[in-house]
Amino acid sequence: MLSNPVYGYISFSTDYIFDFDDFGLGVGLYLVYDFGLSLKSSVDIVQSINFNVFDFGALLSFTIGESI
Repeated sequence: MLSNPVYGYISFSTDYIFDFDDFGLGVGLYLVYDFGLSLKSSVDIVQSINFNVFDFGALLSFTIGESI
């Protein structure tokens, strides 16, 4: 179905860890852009669809134990 099964993406993420005595709290943000896939199709509607994707989100993490 795909004319090229390999596709590319660009990703950016940043994290910060708040270090407490016995645990840590991490917060972060991420942005991802996926380049669209090319489908093998002779149907005009499928060829006109843009399959590029932009994702963004937040991360929250916990660590237990002493820091290194």
